[in-house]
Amino acid sequence: MPRTVQEYIDETPMWADSTAVRYSPMTNMQWFIWGLAAGKFFEGMVVFTTGVALPLMGREFALGATEKGVVAFVTLGLDPGSTLAEAHARASEVEERLRRARPDVADVIVHTEP
Repeated sequence: MPRTVQEYIDETPMWADSTAVRYSPMTNMQWFIWGLAAGKFFEGMVVFTTGVALPLMGREFALGATEKGVVAFVTLGLDPGSTLAEAHARASEVEERLRRARPDVADVIVHTEP
């Protein structure tokens, strides 16, 4: 009788001598991939928890690599009634938060639009 998908999921890995494996061994490449994924996850958490959810509050957001480091490009949509001083203050706040969350950022270019 063929095994079900659930039976494959529930299967306990066994060593050649039929003793149960306590955990699934991982190859060096699997550890490497896991490390990269975990690093990106924690990087994302840092950005989110420091209040720099730029893709949510910005119309456009991009990171680019240059010889001098990472460059961030942000377009913020602001209330059309905002003054020039308010727009500059908001742009400065976003730049400061981004630099705090990503110290490797060499430059931040913020464009504001109504």
